[in-house]
Amino acid sequence: MRAYGFRWPVVLAATAAMLIILFGAQFMYARQAFSQPLNAALKHTPGVLGQPVVTSDALGLVVDVKLGLVPDLESTYRQLIRAAEGSAGGRHVTLKVVDHPDPQLTQDFMNLSAILDQGRATGQFVVMERQFAAATRNMGLTRAHVTMGDQQMYVELVSGTNYLYAIMPLTLSSSAGAGGAA
Repeated sequence: MRAYGFRWPVVLAATAAMLIILFGAQFMYARQAFSQPLNAALKHTPGVLGQPVVTSDALGLVVDVKLGLVPDLESTYRQLIRAAEGSAGGRHVTLKVVDHPDPQLTQDFMNLSAILDQGRATGQFVVMERQFAAATRNMGLTRAHVTMGDQQMYVELVSGTNYLYAIMPLTLSSSAGAGGAA
């Protein structure tokens, strides 16, 4: 098909190829501009294993960070989120913590979820902590800990070399659309 001396299929193919190249280059630049500073910042965070995996979603950037055993999940998470947000250039960051659970730890967490959700729903965190401690005493865990921050709840379950970390909104009403990790 020719119209006024142009070959439309060639023009359309060249335009599509140029757009793919430009968007791909922009994507790679943005990813590198974020990943390198983030990797440098996370190198100094205790407990981080390997390189973070950075992807994007409709809200911004999603960072998956593999953690080893850490002495305090809340402070480690806060360090990670500060490093990620500092490297993101103003974009929204969702941090996902990758842990190392086994099936038994996952089942233990599922058994504890009713206690945790009750505390999140009612705001009775002291009662929730007592019930959590009583329930985990008989589970044979090396460590079981729950802490509450300003906006999030941090749950740590450790059994031998396996560990499960859960970071969830402090209240159930804010869980819709909240970025966090499990």
